[in-house]
Amino acid sequence: MSSNSTITIQSIVEKETSHFGIDHIVLTGANVEQFATDLGTFQTALDAIIRGVIRQKVIKYTDDLVSGAMPASQDARRELKMLVRYVGDTSGDKFTMEIATPDLSVLTLETGDANFVNLADAGVMATWVTQFELLVRSPNDPTENVTMTNAQIVGRNI
Repeated sequence: MSSNSTITIQSIVEKETSHFGIDHIVLTGANVEQFATDLGTFQTALDAIIRGVIRQKVIKYTDDLVSGAMPASQDARRELKMLVRYVGDTSGDKFTMEIATPDLSVLTLETGDANFVNLADAGVMATWVTQFELLVRSPNDPTENVTMTNAQIVGRNI
């Protein structure tokens, strides 16, 4: 069974937060320091594609309050989400996660289907996809790498 860490995102409404979990390698004394570094890079890449504020990250061995700040944008609403779909590289098993408060102003949407994000935009999304695929593992097998297949903007007021 893989380990699971969570990241909490603050929307513009004070009491509204959203969180998502990522499955990753099983943490040991030998790899925990590198994992923390990789998760920090993932967090930086995530911050570039959302309007909300990353409030907290929880790793099995630590629980860090990242920020107590409120988002600057009125568009940081938890109802607007990015549905991320990914697949196990070996098993072919399909998985999803939702990321709250995506920043549509920095994401490139696919031509012809305005709800799908261009994963290879040569910008902040491409950076986040790289970090995602480096860090996230299959929820079914902590040794199985995954590949993001698409990201779709979902929720109210798209």
